[in-house]
Amino acid sequence: MLWEAHVTVADKNGDEVERWRSWCERVSVKPLYIELTTGEHRKQLMFAARWEGGTEFGRHWLNDLSGEVMSAGFEVLREKLECPLDKAYGLAGGENSYSECHMKLMLPASVAERVVAKVCGQANVHGSRNLLADQDGLQKWYLTQRDHDRTYVSDVYHSASMFNRALAQVQQVHPAVRMEMEFVFHDSNPRLDAGWAERDRGRR
Repeated sequence: MLWEAHVTVADKNGDEVERWRSWCERVSVKPLYIELTTGEHRKQLMFAARWEGGTEFGRHWLNDLSGEVMSAGFEVLREKLECPLDKAYGLAGGENSYSECHMKLMLPASVAERVVAKVCGQANVHGSRNLLADQDGLQKWYLTQRDHDRTYVSDVYHSASMFNRALAQVQQVHPAVRMEMEFVFHDSNPRLDAGWAERDRGRR
């Protein structure tokens, strides 16, 4: 199984960003500084890392990564462990498991916020931006949708159908979009997304 881990740390008024970036580069994980368009915790400092192994390995791997972060003097606010949605059939997550998709696009800074606001209003998606990924006048944005309605294993397909409908709506506004669909096996603190994407739910 290909796992992706995210560990989010406290950003003390922006003072930790450069130290965090340096630490991530030193241990070979990808630093992210995400700004949500809405919500109670709009700026989130985190990393992304990928590894292959079984389910138990994924749990231990995440714990080890989080321990390294704390040993470096950062305050851990959240741990997430994810796998590709199409590999999640039969995989039982915990109480805070859900499916999600991320549609990724690069937008000119001059129109980015206007385009994202329009898309979010039409397609029931939630915008966020990676503040560390600006390049040549372009900004990297993510459009996220979640499906918490995973009572049955078959909801893997329910989620994929839901996300593909959202993608079609987004592409009506901006065709240059690529999408990743994931199953969030573990999320230690979904409250960090209060006021942003915590209430998405698919329809039966």
